[in-house]
Amino acid sequence: MPTYVFDVDPAIWEKADGERVQLAAKFRAEQEAARRAKGVEILGIRPALAADGGAGVEIEIADVSGKANAGVVTVCFKDRPEEKLTAAYSLGPEERKGVVIPIGKTDVYPFDTVELTATAAMKDGRKAVKEDKANFFVAPRFEGAKIDGDFSEWEKLPLTAITTCVEKPQYYEGPGDQQAKCFVGWDDRGLLFYFDVNDDRYQMRKGPSQYCWAADAVQIALAKAYRYGKTGNTLLDLISEGKALYSFALVPEPYAHRHTSWDKENPIVNHPKAPVDLNDGKSGYEMQGKVTELPDGRVREQWEIAVPWHAINHANAKAGDRIAFGFILNDHDHNDFGRYTGLGAFHLHFSERFGAMLLGK
Repeated sequence: MPTYVFDVDPAIWEKADGERVQLAAKFRAEQEAARRAKGVEILGIRPALAADGGAGVEIEIADVSGKANAGVVTVCFKDRPEEKLTAAYSLGPEERKGVVIPIGKTDVYPFDTVELTATAAMKDGRKAVKEDKANFFVAPRFEGAKIDGDFSEWEKLPLTAITTCVEKPQYYEGPGDQQAKCFVGWDDRGLLFYFDVNDDRYQMRKGPSQYCWAADAVQIALAKAYRYGKTGNTLLDLISEGKALYSFALVPEPYAHRHTSWDKENPIVNHPKAPVDLNDGKSGYEMQGKVTELPDGRVREQWEIAVPWHAINHANAKAGDRIAFGFILNDHDHNDFGRYTGLGAFHLHFSERFGAMLLGK
């Protein structure tokens, strides 16, 4: 950061051999020497698809010693330090690469963000340590999925219980209020969602309306890039991150509203703040839903949804890709606009707080 003062010879700042330049060069050299002395650096911790098709944790490491570098990478879960995941590593001079360690049978709820500590220990005793947070969720490939109102194919799949109230938890009254489970997968069309909800009261805003979220509805947030690093180029960031937010409603017929989108011009996806054409055979968006009264007086809400890849600017999706996402099953039981709850996962509005979805095999 330059500092400007009056009545000072500009040569102090501008001369190639001036005091300021010399001090800056000395400082940079000391910083670089300290960095090199560490031998190895950990650049990042992120979820990844392991070779066995399950979830894994990828530790990105780099050699800073300038020599051949080998050792062991260890990952610990903060809430269970006794469980350690380890893998050997080897690096060439100045090389950087990711080491993926399967989490195996480690019991991690896929919609929880857990705290991790990664250590890269060189054979000579030097080491680097980094802490971060991540979740581990694999969305399997589901060939031939049909969005047709027949939910039997989803019910045969392994469904994940949704146990966290992420919206207005102070009003959540437990399983008697709302219970839910889901399946999330993918195919060549896009991302596939199935939600199965038991609710003590069904309340829906007649639509189509951009306020369909203010009733019993599904909201899904998606982004092409997980933890996207902003560049400062607003247009490039918008396209590269590929963020979108949707609300899906059931009554009187299934409809959806897109609140935000990366694409402001493409007519295929219309204007970002506009109803989404469902089941039109052109846009790629599909949804079917059903509400059933249960013998105990509660209701069952079922939703099957397909969101096309172009919605998040993600062409040629493949196993191992990381997609950022979050969702909420809004539950409005009262006429009070602000008093509602929502089981779900992660966050809807700030992409840096989205979770990771790993595209499985």
